[in-house]
Amino acid sequence: MRGGELLPPLQRIEGNIGILSAIARCGGGIYDTLPSLMEKWRGGRKEPFSKKEEVAIAEDYLTDILKTAMPNSTPTRWMQKCLGNDQTSFSGFTALVDLSSNEYGFQDTVTLKPEACFIEPYFLQTCDPSQKETLENVQQQVKGMDSTKCRDLTNLLSENGLAEDIKGRKKGRSPLFFYGIADQPFYLNLSSYERMVKATSLASSVLSAEAKKKREGRQFFTGSIDFMVDGENIYLIDIGSPAVGFICDIEACSIVLGRDAQYGENFLCSAVFDDFQLARNQQSKDLGFFKSEKDRLAKILQNGSGPILEVDTEDYEIAINGEELPSKEYDYLSRNQPLRNRILRDIAPELAKLGVKIPASEVIIPERYDLIQQFYEQNRLGDDYGLVVKKKVMFKEYWSGNGSFKPLVVPIWSNELKVDRKSSTLFEQYIPSLTDVDIAGGGRGKRSYEIRLYFVGGVQ
Repeated sequence: MRGGELLPPLQRIEGNIGILSAIARCGGGIYDTLPSLMEKWRGGRKEPFSKKEEVAIAEDYLTDILKTAMPNSTPTRWMQKCLGNDQTSFSGFTALVDLSSNEYGFQDTVTLKPEACFIEPYFLQTCDPSQKETLENVQQQVKGMDSTKCRDLTNLLSENGLAEDIKGRKKGRSPLFFYGIADQPFYLNLSSYERMVKATSLASSVLSAEAKKKREGRQFFTGSIDFMVDGENIYLIDIGSPAVGFICDIEACSIVLGRDAQYGENFLCSAVFDDFQLARNQQSKDLGFFKSEKDRLAKILQNGSGPILEVDTEDYEIAINGEELPSKEYDYLSRNQPLRNRILRDIAPELAKLGVKIPASEVIIPERYDLIQQFYEQNRLGDDYGLVVKKKVMFKEYWSGNGSFKPLVVPIWSNELKVDRKSSTLFEQYIPSLTDVDIAGGGRGKRSYEIRLYFVGGVQ
C-alpha cells in the first residue's frame, strides 16, 4: 500500500509466489525492562529464578492490555510466555501495513479495537439458550469498546464469568476470543518490504523443492512468513502453511480502517480451477477464529458456482482436483522448526545478500542441559543478548512418538528450565523488533512487532 491505497492484490514475484498482504503483528507488552532483565543474567547468575521471583518480574511487566480478560487463576506459565512472545489472545494487536520511504511504526497514538471477536463453537454446543443470549450480548458490548476501556472490558468479562476458568473448556482461555486491531496502519520502509518479498520467494521455493522430493505437483495453497527487524538486519523467524489468519486479519483490519475487505480474495479464487473440497477439522469445530476462516473461505471459493463440498478430516485443509493441500510433506516441513532452519541455511548466502538472517537455534538433548549456558553466551547481540526462548521439540527426528510439536515459549531464565528434562528442547534466539508505540489506554513504550507476509503459490 502506498499513500493509503491498496497494493495490487495480484502482484507477481519470482518463484510463482503472489503476495496477498502484509500485516504487522504487535505485542501488548512494553519491553523497556528487558535490558534490566538481561543485566540480572549477566550479573553472573547461573541458576533459573525462583517461582516467586518470576511472578514478581512478570507482574511488574504486565500492562493493562496484557491483563485484559486474563483468568484469575492464570498460571505463572502464561505470564512467562508473555515475556517471550505476547502474540497471544487478549494481548497482541494487528495492523495493515502501508509502505513509506524510511519509516517504521505508527505515526500517531493508536487506539485498539476488538473487532476480531469470536464466540467459541465448543461452548455454544453445550450451553443453554440463556447462556448463548448472554454471550452474544457480551460479544456486541466488547466490539463497542476499545483500548481506552481496558479495565471496563476486564470488569465486563469478569462479571459475566468470562475471565475465569470455564468447566469443560477445550481450547483457549474463555468462550469469547478476541484480539485488538489498530485504527491506523503500520508504516514499513519500502526497501525493507522489497527485501522481505524476495526472501519470501527464496524461502518458499527451497521448502517447496524439499517437499517435492517425495511428491510431485502443487505443494501448497497459501502460506505466511514472519519477519522481525533489528536495525538493517531482517530476521526470518517463522513459516506457516496454510496461511492461518489471512482472512480474519484482513477483514477485521479493513473494517476498522474502512477499507475494502475483499483485498486478496480474487487471487485466492484464481488459484482454484475445477473441483475442490474444504475440510472441517477439530480446530474449526472448536474455535471461532478457525471456523470464521473456514466459513469465509467457503464463500470466497464458491464464487457463485454452487454449494461447497465439505468433508470431516484432519489430514488437509483443502483438496483441489484431488490434490490435498498443503501436502503432508510440506506441512510437516513447515512446522518442523529445527529441520526447516537447517534447510534454509542452504540459501543463507542468498538471504545474506538481502540482509536477511535466520535466528540462531540449537536443539538440546536432555542429557546435555549444560549446553544451554554455552548457547546463551555464544549468541550475543552487541552488548545485549536479545531474548532467548525455548520450545519443546517432539518431532520424530529428535524424540520418539508421532512427530508432534508443542510450541510452548518461555524465556531462557524461566523456572521452566527445570521442567520436562525428558524431552528434547529447541532454544532459539528471539529477536524482538522494537518500536515506540503510544497506545490509547495502554501507555507509551517500546513494543515488539513482526511483519507477516501472506502469499499464495504453487506450480499452476
